[in-house]
Amino acid sequence: MKYFIDGGACNGGSAAAFRGWRHDSKEYKIICFEPNPALHPKLLKLGGVCLQKEAIWTENGTLPFYIGKNIRCSSVYEDRERAPHRIGVEVPCIDFSQWLAATFSPDDEVILKLDIECAEFPVLAKMVDDGSFDLVDQLYVEFHHHRFPKVVEPHKEDYEKILAYIESRGLPLYYWEAGKKPPARPYSEKELVWDK
Repeated sequence: MKYFIDGGACNGGSAAAFRGWRHDSKEYKIICFEPNPALHPKLLKLGGVCLQKEAIWTENGTLPFYIGKNIRCSSVYEDRERAPHRIGVEVPCIDFSQWLAATFSPDDEVILKLDIECAEFPVLAKMVDDGSFDLVDQLYVEFHHHRFPKVVEPHKEDYEKILAYIESRGLPLYYWEAGKKPPARPYSEKELVWDK
């Protein structure tokens, strides 16, 4: 089976972009993860997607989710300096690496897109540690190491571990931006440098 996992699905722009960009997109089951309850109706209107209402995280349970005025900037991290007007709500969260291992097999083709506003660091690092990252065939991710420096600083070692793993596997690494055509492009070496 073929799957496109949209982590941080927001209003469905990435699922729509994937459908419009990939000529073979009809062969993929689309799974959208979005914890913001205000966005669930938009995602359900897309049709043909499986909606997971949990935040992608490193354990199962609940956690605070901070919703910004700009819905695209909501996060499990509170950043009063860069986003002072966020409202915190409690949302369910899922141990993403555990879910991957329970849901997919090495025979499946899994494309993972992540835009989860700084949570990519602990989530991907855990996937490296427990081996579930091996189930991912293509990775499209927006790393937030330049946008929220105080939030991400504790995750610098995680980031280095993630990049080393990706390089060791020879896994192509793409930047995803749903509003662009095409929505994916390779990262430049300069963009991947932690300190600018």
